Amino acid sequence: MNITYQRLKNEHERLLTLVEVLEEELVRVDQGGEPNYVLLGDCMDYLCCYPETFHHPIEEKIMNQLAVIEPASRELIQTLNQEHLTLKDLGQRVSTSCRAVAQESLFPWEEIRTELAAYAALMREHILHEDNEALPLAEQLLPDEMWPESSSLENDDSDPLFGKVVADGYRNLYHHIINRGS
Repeated sequence: MNITYQRLKNEHERLLTLVEVLEEELVRVDQGGEPNYVLLGDCMDYLCCYPETFHHPIEEKIMNQLAVIEPASRELIQTLNQEHLTLKDLGQRVSTSCRAVAQESLFPWEEIRTELAAYAALMREHILHEDNEALPLAEQLLPDEMWPESSSLENDDSDPLFGKVVADGYRNLYHHIINRGS
């Protein structure tokens, strides 16, 4: 298995963990709890920043290569690229709303809840499309030299949440993730 392919799959698992954090928080609030806007803001900040900067550019290089080799994949790739844009836009709106509420601005929870639920659902669906359709097709058709290089299966220091060192701004989220279910 190609190391870049495996790294993307590993990152998808980590992104799905954050989607689960969002979904769990939605359920908790639906059951009468108060929204944890700091947790939601940290989660959305990561989901907006890390994939956009480090993850999606690698995927897009791979998908562009795939589109050249397998023209029948172009519609799928176009859909995935559009989903990247939609996730970026929706994620930034939700992140901004959560940060504003955490700083005492007024945003109606139902509006934030609706966008959070939409974001979580789209991110989950998007990852499943990539994992079940696009990446396996790319692994099957692209020779190794057409894949961007990845130095290891582990995230490097560029990942502020799952990397070797957790950035100060993500420590609470990190602790929330490792203490889930306990």
